[in-house]
Amino acid sequence: MTTLPPRMPLRASRPSRKPDRPLTPKQTRFVDEYLLDMNASAAARRAGYRETSAAQNGHGLARRPNVAAAIEARLAERRARLHVTAERVIAELARIAFADIGAIMDWSADATTLKPPGEISPDDRAAIAEIAVVKRGDGVATRVVLHDKERALEALCRHLGLFARAGQSHSPSMLGQPAPHVARADELREMLRAKIEKRVAERVEEALAARAAAEREAAQQATEETAPEST
Repeated sequence: MTTLPPRMPLRASRPSRKPDRPLTPKQTRFVDEYLLDMNASAAARRAGYRETSAAQNGHGLARRPNVAAAIEARLAERRARLHVTAERVIAELARIAFADIGAIMDWSADATTLKPPGEISPDDRAAIAEIAVVKRGDGVATRVVLHDKERALEALCRHLGLFARAGQSHSPSMLGQPAPHVARADELREMLRAKIEKRVAERVEEALAARAAAEREAAQQATEETAPEST
């Protein structure tokens, strides 16, 4: 009787860490599905991965360098196509936060009148959420609803880190200046704009530094993978 030698255990193939490695058809489908709702588990299920392991597969796929690079490239294309930038988002919030109803409507004790479209600036038009004609007795009235100024201001303040930190015993004004009711609206607008520009510049520098670190790490990993293994 011939005794066969024990079977050697299979060696798991090491997944590639190269961000430029071509995607498989299934990975490409995952990227397409992920961009719909940014949900890795749901994207994995729709891409054909098993229901029982969709969460694990989705999380793993989103972290693979080549898949992550493909997702980021597609997101960058979308942002460029739609012209979505941090500056544009902040500018839109500022339009809402500093909108003036007096630049949109005229009113008196007897009537309220919407100004002609040509007299309303693009910034003030962007702050309008709804325009409706309402019947009142024998006549009609125009109703204008603006987007939520308070929420827009809160979003800007959170973005700039202007809220008081936990443990502070006092509540300084947002910009370290006199309280808002003392300063004029245009002064506050200029101060906030300066803070926004500074913060955006800091974010850009942080993003560039993170990208450079990621590129260095990828280059180091590539060097380690191509180096011969010691026996």
